[in-house]
Amino acid sequence: LISNPRYDKRAHQPLITQPLIRQQRCARALLFFCFGSYLCVCAPAQTINIAFECAEDKLRLAGLDCSESRPCPIYLELSAVVANGRKVFVAGNLHSTSSTLDSLLFASPDSGETWKEAAPRIRGAALDQLQFYDLHHGWAAGEAQYPLPHDPFFLVSTDGGDSWRARPVTSAGGNGSVQEFSFDSAQHGELIVAASGRFTLYESQTSGESWMIRSTTGETPRLKNPPQESDAWRLRPDADGKAWQLEKKENDQWRVAATFPIEVARCQ
Repeated sequence: LISNPRYDKRAHQPLITQPLIRQQRCARALLFFCFGSYLCVCAPAQTINIAFECAEDKLRLAGLDCSESRPCPIYLELSAVVANGRKVFVAGNLHSTSSTLDSLLFASPDSGETWKEAAPRIRGAALDQLQFYDLHHGWAAGEAQYPLPHDPFFLVSTDGGDSWRARPVTSAGGNGSVQEFSFDSAQHGELIVAASGRFTLYESQTSGESWMIRSTTGETPRLKNPPQESDAWRLRPDADGKAWQLEKKENDQWRVAATFPIEVARCQ
């Protein structure tokens, strides 16, 4: 992945339609397709195509000057995955080597078989973390990235991820990025925002609709209930560094459920 370290931290269009055939699983990166009752073959896990329009005004706002002699590659960064029943959500952003362009939130209703973008892309923003407390309440945290991290926000869902609405951490905005958050009920959550070497602890009693400052210190505070990483799903680059692999753990082995290209466009 070629990117500025600044953007290594870890936006609506249908992406994939699934063949009308019955599917079972092969080991690792393969899907087991059964046609009728007889012929079964293995095929590679699907690659999710990501649309990106090289609009001149959008590139200019991001500080990009692209041409045939100096094309601008656009990269995908995936930073979080969470499962909610059979639904799977993946969050990240699109960026160049110097600036973040759009946030991305993908959703699969069937454990990775089919995918769509679950929320509109937010220009200049990145989504870094995901959590579902139950089958209905979910959150995706992020912040605007250009020119520096600012205006942290949440995408909030109360219908299991079928729809999402943006909610700012503070109405006034300001510098800072989401370091960590966690909800220990459908209503109550905690959040740490970092800015200029200071850490602000927030608390919500309204499912993330609003937040109240609890403390500001020079040291990173601890959440009462730190977020737990998934032990059934993970994201990582493939061996060639050309794609993100979404992997699911089954029978103590990891198999590739879907792949997402790291370079999604080359603007000229």
